[in-house]
Amino acid sequence: MDRKIVHSGDCWAADKRSQAITRKQAIEALTQHQKQPCDVCRPDTSLSVLD
Repeated sequence: MDRKIVHSGDCWAADKRSQAITRKQAIEALTQHQKQPCDVCRPDTSLSVLD
């Protein structure tokens, strides 16, 4: 299972396999591609993408 989590850029919980993406890509990942937001940094909150 390839679990992808969206992190904020300064999140300490992101591992070395993380890749930088644009704000637009993060919003699309959280809304259209149903990726999970990190429970630590909560990028969905900072991007104003809440359920």
